[in-house]
Amino acid sequence: MTAFDADSTLPPTEPIDLRELFAAEAGAAAGQH
Repeated sequence: MTAFDADSTLPPTEPIDLRELFAAEAGAAAGQH
């Protein structure tokens, strides 16, 4: 849940790349969890 929180905290101006990376990490974490 922390990953999602961090993504939400990030400003919308940030590049989608960063957001995508976070999403990928969150997905991997969820899968492992």
